Amino acid sequence: MMILAVETATAHQSVAIVEDGRVRACVEQQVGSHGERLIPALRQVVEMVGGALGGLDGLAVSAGPGSFTGLRVGLATVSAFRLVTGKPLVMVPTLEGLAWNLAGVDGRICAILKARAGEVY
Repeated sequence: MMILAVETATAHQSVAIVEDGRVRACVEQQVGSHGERLIPALRQVVEMVGGALGGLDGLAVSAGPGSFTGLRVGLATVSAFRLVTGKPLVMVPTLEGLAWNLAGVDGRICAILKARAGEVY
């Protein structure tokens, strides 16, 4: 199964194509504006896997919490891909996505993101 995944909830944007649980292509970058950098990052990961999206089985996008503008940009962009490709779209809660990196680790996992005004998610 090949998935196009987009994370725009924080200033650390990532775009990846994952196939059968392995990352085939990934672009990660600190961004000031997701709107300016997301499409070039998408183009780059597509080129890394040979330029074809026909093999995609699905799409995934971060669902928050996080930057409201970043989340809107990510969801709008991936929703456009869904409309064009007809592939299913899954929204992944940002904190669950972060915690998933430690799947298999014994003990409690607590994912935290910095929010504004000294708060955390």
